[in-house]
Amino acid sequence: MKFWETIVSAFLLCCFLSQSQNIYAAVSYGTNEPDYYLGFQDWFTSAEAGWQISFPIIGGRTESELNFNHIDSPITILRGGGNLDSEWSFDAAVGFGSISGGRGTDTDRDLPYTGGVIVWSESKQDISGDVRFLEINLAHWERVQKNQKAPWGMAVGFLHYEDRLTITNGVQTVPAYSPIPGLNSTYDFYWNALKVSALHERPLDESISFSSALSFYPYVNYYGEGYWNLRAGTNPTDFRLAPPNFTHKSTMGFGYEASLGFAYHFTDTAEFTAGYRYLYLKAKDGTDKVFFADGTVGIANFDWVEVTRQGAYAGFLFKF
Repeated sequence: MKFWETIVSAFLLCCFLSQSQNIYAAVSYGTNEPDYYLGFQDWFTSAEAGWQISFPIIGGRTESELNFNHIDSPITILRGGGNLDSEWSFDAAVGFGSISGGRGTDTDRDLPYTGGVIVWSESKQDISGDVRFLEINLAHWERVQKNQKAPWGMAVGFLHYEDRLTITNGVQTVPAYSPIPGLNSTYDFYWNALKVSALHERPLDESISFSSALSFYPYVNYYGEGYWNLRAGTNPTDFRLAPPNFTHKSTMGFGYEASLGFAYHFTDTAEFTAGYRYLYLKAKDGTDKVFFADGTVGIANFDWVEVTRQGAYAGFLFKF
């Protein structure tokens, strides 16, 4: 909550300061003529993700929870967009990065109806992989009469986001410590989301401008797929050999995002950008499907899945 209190406070402070009539900027935010840009950014992110499934047992419920911590990655972002006229602008970006040094935890527990929790299995793993995303936004801008150079905007957009993880070097920690030889499993997160944003930009002086955005994802569609290589085999109770051997689906999702940024306009056509971006997505109440070697399909509750990725970014944009 402290992070969001800071973000909201900064955004409201920006709103208050934007009413000043004594600000001048050499940069025009939107013109009557098309104005486009291309550029790149590096987003230096830290991240964590996790999911849980559950199913009933005699006298209670079993839960299986996986957490993926420190799935950090510097993400290279290629960005383009521009002003269509004085009121409308668009923006599109694609990002990709590599994950290394992550740590996973797989916990299985029973929850008896009589109360209490019995953890009967826990293991640790190394996590690597990659992260990718694609986003498209369309914004409409309005200018306050007292300060034409500090516009407000409302935007709608689409986000596709992926974490593709490889799980290796497993060690069992509960009920007893022992290595897990041969572990080489995978799990992939796929998110598709619609976005609504509140935007603000304002010049601080002739060369520096400030931007902020608060976004909400009212609709999030999630699909995940995995391959547990040590569970795959040819016996009827084994997972099938062909990947994926289990999937997750949910349409009950939401998310939010916040960003604060600054731009230094060192020429009329080039600027350096830097800031901080925070992204959170969650889905729940979905379906877990396991595909067995004999062709049958097992169904369980897909309770929840979530991902958080955040960090500072910096880059360059070039107008033409």
